[in-house]
Amino acid sequence: GEDGYRHYSVWPRSTLFSYYNTSDGLSIFQYDGIDEAGELEVPETIDGKAVVGIEKEAFFNTNFSKIQLPDTVTEIGDFAFSCSDELTSINIPASVVSIGKSIFSECYKLTDISIADENENYKVQDQVVYTKDGRVLVTCPTAGVASIPSTVTRIADYAFFENINLKSIVIPESV
Repeated sequence: GEDGYRHYSVWPRSTLFSYYNTSDGLSIFQYDGIDEAGELEVPETIDGKAVVGIEKEAFFNTNFSKIQLPDTVTEIGDFAFSCSDELTSINIPASVVSIGKSIFSECYKLTDISIADENENYKVQDQVVYTKDGRVLVTCPTAGVASIPSTVTRIADYAFFENINLKSIVIPESV
């Protein structure tokens, strides 16, 4: 009421994404919607500011089948999409310069990971994400067989974490 004391600020929301300001734009740290079926398109802007980051566990345990990231996103945090039981498809845009640890752990239905050809930092081959130069295996969330190319010299932390499909792995001497 008019004479009630409120010790916190309340403002109307324009989005179902929780975010914070960064020096470059906004970084999403949580999806607050109830409807998690089907496809989710993360907006390029929220309240006139560019969405540049997807924080650690931002979409943890959501049930979207496909997530479309905007070309403004530059960073994806650790475990960003982990435990997303229904996720089958995701496209990582050319703008992404940093991918955290095990971003797809426990995404057991994920069969379509794509990375824009124009991305200068990452590529995908046989559903395994590598750095563009092929030196680091970043993540292998669902592949049943991992035959690591001899260009790989390092395997990122948690690269095979919770990959229940993995039946065989060949690690070259270059690692």
